[in-house]
Amino acid sequence: MGLLITGIIFILFLKYIQTKDCDTQRAILGSFVVLFIFSLVLNWYLEYVMGWEYGIPGADLQNYFEAAKALSNGVSLSQLGNIKWCFEPKISNVGYILYAVFIRLIAFTPTIISIRFSLQMVYLIQIIISLIACDNISEFFEPDNKKNKKILFIILALNTGVMQQSSILMRDMWIVFFVSLLMHECKERESSILKCIIYIVFATLLRSYTVILTIPIFLWYGLNKKKLAIRGCIVLTVVFLGATSMLAILAKHRFGMLWNVNYKINFFRIIKAFLYPNPISQVKNMMSGAEFNQQIVGGNCAFIYFGLSIWNILVYPFAVYGFIKGLKGNKKGELYFWLLNIVNVMILYEIFYSSVSEPRHKLMYIYGIVYFYDLALREMRLCKRNIIMWILATLNITFVLLAGGILWM
Repeated sequence: MGLLITGIIFILFLKYIQTKDCDTQRAILGSFVVLFIFSLVLNWYLEYVMGWEYGIPGADLQNYFEAAKALSNGVSLSQLGNIKWCFEPKISNVGYILYAVFIRLIAFTPTIISIRFSLQMVYLIQIIISLIACDNISEFFEPDNKKNKKILFIILALNTGVMQQSSILMRDMWIVFFVSLLMHECKERESSILKCIIYIVFATLLRSYTVILTIPIFLWYGLNKKKLAIRGCIVLTVVFLGATSMLAILAKHRFGMLWNVNYKINFFRIIKAFLYPNPISQVKNMMSGAEFNQQIVGGNCAFIYFGLSIWNILVYPFAVYGFIKGLKGNKKGELYFWLLNIVNVMILYEIFYSSVSEPRHKLMYIYGIVYFYDLALREMRLCKRNIIMWILATLNITFVLLAGGILWM
């Protein structure tokens, strides 16, 4: 069953590619090869270097695997809570349960050749939906300019958070996928409200707080209720800043959150998390072998963070330039809309997670970053853009050589 489903999805993916123009086809196929090789390397590293069986680190990843294996051994859905509290039959846990069922369906019905091979089928499907999501998002921001759309697609597909989350047992790329479907539908000439609601529901089931992103997008682009969308974002910001006690009670009693909530928001920590990681600190981490001292790494290897820091150098300068140019443009409302979305997500991570920055967290506010990056592409002349890209690429190569040289020593 798992092999059949994977084969059908892959065939549909090839047909999907055929509907695109030649440049987009090359970008998607090239990215597919890169992500697939990355997936093999990452899982090899996690298993044979880090020592995790089947390349599955502890925490959520191991929980998903154990739940899927239990389902294949005859354990009912109602009994999954015995494995971990997050699988108890509650509405707030539906996302965990659905993802465990997905793994069971692909990797254990039946296991083909070996568990490693069956898990790779899971990752293959996730790579496919990741690339479709990247294509949807890039087309959402650049429906007409194919060259800019291609750049946005590559920037998204080669984000280390996207590459990593496609290659491990985490449900984050499915969330991005449903958000991208919502964005795609909202931009249709005759968008379906029913489809939009379905995509919002699926994203919410997978992770409840995605509503702070999906509802505003639906209001602004789907219903054209721009003022309402802006006001909603502002209300969220005010609530996050002024009602942390209420949010803490809601999180503990409604969603079963077991850890403490920050009652005092640290803005410096928020800014630091947004800019994290930087290549200098990541070179130091690889020098010290810090990750080998961690009991649970969740797939967040030192080279993953280093790759994300390289991505930051390539993307953030353009995004800042785009934001500044946007302040002088005539679409300030949309600019503030995406800025508020980034701010709200960052404040939420500060309240509930103390601004702990993982590659997957960037996926919740990457949409706003891509919007600002796209503004830069539109405003910047081709010659100027190429010069800046070469400067940033040279800077990145310098850091890569520095890291490689230090590790070789």
